[in-house]
Amino acid sequence: MIERGVSRLIVSFDGCSWYASDPAGNVMPLPVAADQWLPELPEGFICEQLLLPVEQLLVRAFTIPLANPRLVDAAILGQELDDRAGIEPDEWWLSWQADKALTVYDGDVVPVQVGGMVFGLPVAWKQALESAPAWQQVRFIGADAWVRLHGHAAAMNFSGADHATLAVFDADQDGVFFGLWMGGICRGMRRINRQELDVAAMAAELTRTLSAMSGNRAGEYAAAGLLDDVLLQALALQAWQGSVDALADLPGRHAANLERIQSLATVSTLNFRHGHWAAASGSGWIRPWKRAMSLAAMLLLVWLTGVAYQNYSLGEQEAAYQQQIVSAFHQGLPDEKVMIDALAQLRRAAGGGDGSPQLAGTRWLRQLATINLVYKTSPWDMRELEWSDGGMKMSGKAGSLQLLNTIRQTLEQQMGVEVKLLDTDLSGQQVSFRMQWQ
Repeated sequence: MIERGVSRLIVSFDGCSWYASDPAGNVMPLPVAADQWLPELPEGFICEQLLLPVEQLLVRAFTIPLANPRLVDAAILGQELDDRAGIEPDEWWLSWQADKALTVYDGDVVPVQVGGMVFGLPVAWKQALESAPAWQQVRFIGADAWVRLHGHAAAMNFSGADHATLAVFDADQDGVFFGLWMGGICRGMRRINRQELDVAAMAAELTRTLSAMSGNRAGEYAAAGLLDDVLLQALALQAWQGSVDALADLPGRHAANLERIQSLATVSTLNFRHGHWAAASGSGWIRPWKRAMSLAAMLLLVWLTGVAYQNYSLGEQEAAYQQQIVSAFHQGLPDEKVMIDALAQLRRAAGGGDGSPQLAGTRWLRQLATINLVYKTSPWDMRELEWSDGGMKMSGKAGSLQLLNTIRQTLEQQMGVEVKLLDTDLSGQQVSFRMQWQ
């Protein structure tokens, strides 16, 4: 959270000196202590955007056999840098721009892989930015070459659909940035400082570098951007589509950096301040365990899904059992219109006036078991069975009067109580009866 009253600076570093631009557009140098890398910011200021020198960053073009640029991540690029150039990825904080690379087969342009540019910020610089309070809230950290060259390429509305090649330049009084785009993908970029070479030597070095970037196809590309008139004449470019200024009218490197980043609508295509980078987060220890924790999270998700399904199944069974209890309750106690506690009501009905509901319930269950045993040896048509006031009433139909007597006598013997016939009806083919016992 940025505090109120705090002003934001855009800062440019060229490897030797630091300059900043405030919200009013004023450019100022930033002093650096002898034993420090970062300069001291004026009181009440924080750094919001930072441009770093391409000469001191890791800069590599890459092509990887992947189906989609979204599949590119820091781990894949780190492995690529290690395999192809022996670069230790743990020493760099990576940022990249990737797109589908285009290859020509029999006149057809086919995307067969992913290509782009990867930049590396020294981890020591990242740690220094994390530990300095005035620099912790910087939201954009980029390479000056990318910001200035990519801006020109975007202004050209350059498309790689025709598999063309485009050289992009951006000159200032101190030197010139240049890079090459092939098939819509940047294949490399570099800076040459003027104090190092004269104009002819600069032109020769530029031509050799571009030729190497394009696969020794020297001059077979369009050219755009910004050049001074002297260097443009020395280069003798065949298809120049950019701007030309006198060398004396060009700004210095810092001024050009600060002016260009302010004029861009977005600079987020290559931002070292990305992903989970949070200043002083203290979460670096978790990185080696991320894969194991991801696997554990997946297993936990599977287990929770199983538990949820099991709970759903048990809920369905509970609902079914509840419905069975309701049906049995209304069958056993047809006069009870409201079911509050089915078990308590059944026990009360089974116990009648008995002072011990558990004992009465046990007696009722035993009598049911006895009736079942008698039924197996002498079956009859059961019509009604009623337990009331500690006694049992049963009605039904027996095949004959002799069978009815057998049923009554067997019940008396098994239960040890007197079984009374309340009435019988011999009018039909079967003997209807009602009997009772206590």
